[in-house]
Amino acid sequence: YYGAVLSTRGRHEDAITALRTSLKMAVQFTGAASPLAVQNRLFLGEALMAAGQNEAASKELAEGLRLGGEKLGTDNLFVIRVRLAQARLVLAKGDAERAADRAIALFEPLRSIGTTARPVLAQALIVRGEALMAERKPGDAVPLLTEAVQIREALLWDQSWELAEARAGKSYKEVRDAIEVLNKAT
Repeated sequence: YYGAVLSTRGRHEDAITALRTSLKMAVQFTGAASPLAVQNRLFLGEALMAAGQNEAASKELAEGLRLGGEKLGTDNLFVIRVRLAQARLVLAKGDAERAADRAIALFEPLRSIGTTARPVLAQALIVRGEALMAERKPGDAVPLLTEAVQIREALLWDQSWELAEARAGKSYKEVRDAIEVLNKAT
């Protein structure tokens, strides 16, 4: 988690170094396809993405998906989190339609897992909502973003960044709608 926090704080090189070390240790002591190794590879992939190293991120995430999928199954929560990171990467590369398809594919497995998967479901809903926004379909994004806000309101304290993120997507849509109304009126 230290590496993930470093990445969040913008200290990408330090984060990548720490995460490579933690991944090496996880593989050595728990196995390449253990939940810990899959999670560490996910964190490394996300740090590489944040550093703008999308090709390296893509390789780490693909390896995490391959190893985790073989050992844990494609609908394991650790593996689904890797799949969601891949959807975010696809969206960051500008392919909103493909990112949306990947996010949608996660809804049912996440709902099937239940309560422990609800935070990840909220993330998947946001990715799908952001993809719709990128496709200029804000009206379609509202129900997804609303559900993400509801999930996060039920699970998180009211000042959490995760809840603010979900609310921002919904607020963005409301601002766009207001601008459209004003443009039509003038």
